[in-house]
Amino acid sequence: MSAGKFRFRIALSVGALIAFILTFPFMLALLVDASGCRRGGGGACGAVAVVIGMFGKPLGVLILGLVMICFMLSRARAIGLGFGWAAATLAWFLAALPLLVMVGNFWGANFGLGLVYATFPTLILFLVVWIAFLSIADVATATNDDADVGIAWMVAIGAAVHGLIVGAMTVWSGLITIPYLGASLGMGVMKMMMDLVKVSNIAALGMPMNVMLLIDVVVFAAALGFIVLKGSGGSEADHEAATAPIKAAPSRGAARPQPSPARASAPKSGQPRAAFGTRAVRPKS
Repeated sequence: MSAGKFRFRIALSVGALIAFILTFPFMLALLVDASGCRRGGGGACGAVAVVIGMFGKPLGVLILGLVMICFMLSRARAIGLGFGWAAATLAWFLAALPLLVMVGNFWGANFGLGLVYATFPTLILFLVVWIAFLSIADVATATNDDADVGIAWMVAIGAAVHGLIVGAMTVWSGLITIPYLGASLGMGVMKMMMDLVKVSNIAALGMPMNVMLLIDVVVFAAALGFIVLKGSGGSEADHEAATAPIKAAPSRGAARPQPSPARASAPKSGQPRAAFGTRAVRPKS
């Protein structure tokens, strides 16, 4: 997926998510009226609204979020990154799921889901930074074999992993918001949340969780910004043309064509970013 297609599709999917959240109260009212619950009386409409809010709203937000994640994964693979970043992207989105479900939902449904209140999910800032990086970076940038770029990838990965550890409880809260999943886990939900609180407090090094997460976001953004600035600046088409095999057959007695410098310096497989499920882009055969 090219950068232009990614920017268009991610903007379209984000717009669809925002539109779904803002129009859900009106869709809920229409669905409640269409159910004919008003003829039954006795609070039947409230029960219908609760069911739709508890199951329809989370599923709608989750489906639109998965579409966004698929676009980001396709773009990441196109520039030479791998599935490890898809897992991080999913975790960042799950951290925001409770707030996205709570906004504009029926109060009874929020109460049934345990969403009495929801704070701003700081982990969503990682997702914003990552979308910006995927919109700017190209193949040559993401697979730059420079030693400084390798260190920057290590810093970015470290900040992302540490942020997920610190915000593990918010990711778990988003996971159990998915219909049926929280109920199927039973009492294990509370035990897991208590354990995650302990882990988050240790990883935060005694600092407030949101403050530590903001520090991780700044470090993550700075590392990715350095990678973009350090990139060669060549377009993806130029990179593919430079790394494509030479098809012209040499004439008799002519010197054999030499590979271009871009082809000779293929990314090393031991690049630090490979630890996060990335891959090197090889020349097409």
